[in-house]
Amino acid sequence: MASKKAITDKWNSLGEIVQSKILSNVFCSNCTVTTIVDYDVTSSKNDILLKGKCKKCGKDVARLVEWEWFEHDYGQKKQQKIIPKNLQAIGLFVTNLEEMVTFYRDIIGLETNWKKGEPNAEFQTGECKLIMYGRKDFEKMTSQEYGYPKGNNGTMEIAFEMKTYDDVDKEYRRLMDLGVKSIFSPTTMEWGQRTSYVADPEGNLIEIGSFVK
Repeated sequence: MASKKAITDKWNSLGEIVQSKILSNVFCSNCTVTTIVDYDVTSSKNDILLKGKCKKCGKDVARLVEWEWFEHDYGQKKQQKIIPKNLQAIGLFVTNLEEMVTFYRDIIGLETNWKKGEPNAEFQTGECKLIMYGRKDFEKMTSQEYGYPKGNNGTMEIAFEMKTYDDVDKEYRRLMDLGVKSIFSPTTMEWGQRTSYVADPEGNLIEIGSFVK
């Protein structure tokens, strides 16, 4: 039989998330599925045996953790390495591609080689691109239908970092002079950022901010 330390180490190796799932899935003859509390970690051959009390009624309960299964299933998951990734692009699915390209090119000032009639547009924004796709074209490509927000889109934002607070104010005023819809006028926040928000023609939020006075 394994030592107390060895069986405790084995239990702890599962991690808090897996442990929580096990602890909350214990059978009680009074309450059916319950959570085990005030439990002790012991061993049963090569397996982990949890002995404790039902959280609901206080009855003695136990849960056997079959280590061979967990070792195979979770061991494989733990061995899988996360593949490094670079954020290459942010994509917007748009209703009127020509109108959106005109706005981000001529009003916001991003560079693009898009030509009228092309199904998507790419804008250079530094290391990360902004890409736009027609919604109908993307639905046709993926053979799926999607839901889209109406009005101001509060699910995401595109953020532009200005050099200084003063640049935030100047850019906001420039956009207002061009008739862009205002969402939030320039304000210095308690965390030290001066920020503002406008909306593009389809309601996507654009942040213009700076942390430099």
